[in-house]
Amino acid sequence: MADSRPQARGGMVIGAVRPGLGRKTADPANATCQKCLKKGHWTFECQGKAAYVRRPSRSKQLANPKLRQPFNTDKPPERSTFHKKEAQADLTMAQRTQSPIVTGTSVIAVKYRGGVLMAADTLGSYGSLARFTDNRRIVSVHNSTLVGAGGELSDFQFLTDHLDAMAVTDFNLDDKCDLTAPEIYHYLQRVLYHRRNKFDPLWNTLLIAGMDKNEPFLGQVTLIGCAFTGDFLATGFGHHLATPILRNEWHADLTEDQARQLLEKVMKVCYYRDCRTINRIVIARVNAQGTVLSEPFAVDTKWDYASFVKPKSGTGSSW
Repeated sequence: MADSRPQARGGMVIGAVRPGLGRKTADPANATCQKCLKKGHWTFECQGKAAYVRRPSRSKQLANPKLRQPFNTDKPPERSTFHKKEAQADLTMAQRTQSPIVTGTSVIAVKYRGGVLMAADTLGSYGSLARFTDNRRIVSVHNSTLVGAGGELSDFQFLTDHLDAMAVTDFNLDDKCDLTAPEIYHYLQRVLYHRRNKFDPLWNTLLIAGMDKNEPFLGQVTLIGCAFTGDFLATGFGHHLATPILRNEWHADLTEDQARQLLEKVMKVCYYRDCRTINRIVIARVNAQGTVLSEPFAVDTKWDYASFVKPKSGTGSSW
């Protein structure tokens, strides 16, 4: 019995090269051999030596020097659609705030009898480098609200531009209804929550202070859109350093001078303990008459303790 495998193999090759045509009806003059890349015969009829249609793998080229082929640098290989989309995705991701670059640290605010005081230092840290020493992180909106921010300074500038545009629009309406601190507080909460849902957050924690029906108002909004109010609030490392002191010393009948002394005390503690701050601070006030922002000033510090002047072995250790 004759072996039918060559005929079957030939039929498969013909079907693969020219679908729908049989061996007898196919025109061999238009045939292209997939082995030697010559026309006039089919692949199964080829009598020549094997020729590589594709470039041999690197391992085969290293094993057999005869298979080594020169690298063509005239025309770069065409990138696939997948790689093009991947490159576009990389560009899109680069436009998002994945990690802050220039940051500010603590903002601390307390209510007192008749208003709110807010304090922040003026340092902008480039990573861990104390790069910019005159960054004002407390702004006044509509002369009735204070907004202080910790975190990425460029995102805070973006929010400040939006708040300025809102103030201009509100002024142009001339309807005798100005934006209040609670309205700005809720607006910023929706903005930060919206950006968080887009996975493109504004890397800021905000404090909003003002007056609400002749009563002091103080609220906080985090970068994920979480919002709450309180009698004293802090952002950044000040949340851990200043809050315990404020819990012990704050009371509802604080005068403005007492509130200022309390803020200077906690800002001094933050300067001692937080390496992302300096002793140059700004204190802002908001009450029924409007907002007032002070010029930066330096808080008094003390470094001539005996253990600092004459340190002993082991000084500076955390154990």
